[in-house]
Amino acid sequence: MKTLNTIQKLSKIGKVISKIVFIACLIGIIGCVVGFVGLMMAPGNIELGNVTIP
Repeated sequence: MKTLNTIQKLSKIGKVISKIVFIACLIGIIGCVVGFVGLMMAPGNIELGNVTIP
């Protein structure tokens, strides 16, 4: 029974970590989409220091 409890605890920890990673991925995807749309709507070139983004 000890190994069963250990496996169940590891499973619960894995499930929580999976949810956290999934939420982080969703936030990353949304950030990428917002950034892409922002670049598409920007008028002309964007200059960041010595770098120009067309």
